[in-house]
Amino acid sequence: MLVKKYEDDRYIDYRFLSVTLKDDHTDYNMPGGKMDPDEKRLTATAVRELEEETGIKLRESDLALLHTDLECSDGDYMVVTYYHIIDGNNTSGAYNVSTEENHKVEWIPLRRLTESKTWPEYNTKVYHEINNVLQNHDV
Repeated sequence: MLVKKYEDDRYIDYRFLSVTLKDDHTDYNMPGGKMDPDEKRLTATAVRELEEETGIKLRESDLALLHTDLECSDGDYMVVTYYHIIDGNNTSGAYNVSTEENHKVEWIPLRRLTESKTWPEYNTKVYHEINNVLQNHDV
């Protein structure tokens, strides 16, 4: 999860980098995907998926663990969410979005994370956890 913090003297606004599903451009979620067989670390998967789906490159060391959950809808698999917070007032083009995949990529208000049609329960947990982090974080 990539979060931008915008701040001025009146308010603070948080947005997350979202991608739509390839077959439903109205359902916004976090970038993500499955671990490739040659990948040894989950952080490597997160960095690769972020770049594939958004064009944004991060280092594994940029990521912090936010949430881990065992999902059982299609069998047992682990869902892991990492986060990285950036200062939206000082990005100088480093976080410009570009993708060749068939989905939309947008910075949208953080609260919209809970509106996911596909992952509502998981995204609501992540929403509450990222809010706890943001209350104690300075960019």
